[in-house]
Amino acid sequence: LWMLPIITSVFPTFLLVYLNILKITQHETTNQCQISYTYESNMQAMYIFYRLGNVFLLPISISLACYITIYADLIR
Repeated sequence: LWMLPIITSVFPTFLLVYLNILKITQHETTNQCQISYTYESNMQAMYIFYRLGNVFLLPISISLACYITIYADLIR
């Protein structure tokens, strides 16, 4: 269960940064992070979001359901 956050958040973020789709910049003076997405065309953007939705939304929703179940059991 501890691997689900790595699979559903860290790995997709690494993949997006590696493919130069997601850019994370940090301002040195304010220490704030800014996240931006870059695309070469609207069709590429639509395809990326479609694929990310199919690949990553299901594991994210499954891991969220697992965490909610665990917290509900802990509260009881």
